[in-house]
Amino acid sequence: MKRRKRPYEVQLERTIRWKTRIENTIIDYRQGKITLSPLEFSDMIWSFFVCCYHVKDFIENDDRLIGNFIVRIYLNQYIKRNDCLKVSYDICIGVKHLKVNHPKTSGGPFSINLIANRDDATGKMLFDVNMKSKTIKENLSKLMNDCILTWEEFFRTEIPNRRAKQIKKICPICHVESIIDEDLELFDCPNCKTENLFV
Repeated sequence: MKRRKRPYEVQLERTIRWKTRIENTIIDYRQGKITLSPLEFSDMIWSFFVCCYHVKDFIENDDRLIGNFIVRIYLNQYIKRNDCLKVSYDICIGVKHLKVNHPKTSGGPFSINLIANRDDATGKMLFDVNMKSKTIKENLSKLMNDCILTWEEFFRTEIPNRRAKQIKKICPICHVESIIDEDLELFDCPNCKTENLFV
């Protein structure tokens, strides 16, 4: 059986693509191939955090999850327990809104600190990016990785426990009706044992 990607999985993949673009830009900077202005580079970083935080929105509004209000409770508790997602929230809200009604959770506002030094021993250019606020300093690469891994952990631990909505499907081979998960692309008929039937 093959399952369709859920919207929140697609959103996390979008977030990962922003991470890849940022990492490739950092590699270019290290090699002296500066392809973007600092302003364009910072826009990419802000875009990563906007996409990253809005994985939450895609989970909350996925009507294929049964008991979605329970998922929302776990989701909000999960974000409060994970500093990287709290940082992502603060950056996302700070970039999108001139004024915010909700208090910051991680000590923002954040600025980007580009660090480039030559290592005299090797002759290589060292390059690093830190996100810093009044109260915390985070290495960008670590922060992005932590965000991705934290969302993937939520997908593994919380979402599988929430069954997808079920629908009736008639097998085109034996014409027997089956109950299957709505988010399947392919299914196996339990009656005639035909595999990989399209939903």
